[in-house]
Amino acid sequence: MVDKNGAHSPAVHFDETTVAVAHEQLARPGPVPSPGGDGTLGQAYFDSLRKAYQPSGGLADVDVLALTLEAARRTGSESLSRLVVLGKVFSFAWGTTFWVPMFQFESADLSVRQASSEVLSELIPALDGLSIAAWFLQPQAALQGRSPLGTLDADPAAVLRAAHARRLAVHR
Repeated sequence: MVDKNGAHSPAVHFDETTVAVAHEQLARPGPVPSPGGDGTLGQAYFDSLRKAYQPSGGLADVDVLALTLEAARRTGSESLSRLVVLGKVFSFAWGTTFWVPMFQFESADLSVRQASSEVLSELIPALDGLSIAAWFLQPQAALQGRSPLGTLDADPAAVLRAAHARRLAVHR
């Protein structure tokens, strides 16, 4: 897909409602919303995450994905738990389930995408999984107002620089 400036951009689009809910939640001071209380606010936030990640492969239940990866595992490939521990992929807890955004894997063979893994090397020391999930969806000034997820395929180096800047900002 080519944008209005002639640059390549991946086919990741977020509808206005999803973006509005995510922006409202992310603009609030304090930590990223989590499930709790009556669950209404938390559930709306989680639903917005699921909807926003859908065009890039969605969110997978970590238990289901682990079984899928185990079945597809090639000699020398690592288990999902090891990939998470090594910081090659991230997951986040919501309710009683851990979720993995699937954009981190190549759709053809479920191998880890190198670009996302490199970005995580900057983010994991500074942010928890849910904050990382939110960061990938937030428009970034360093990316000319685009989201890291929407920019990753076209300009992974720019997303890596934005992640580095985010890590430095957290440690100030």
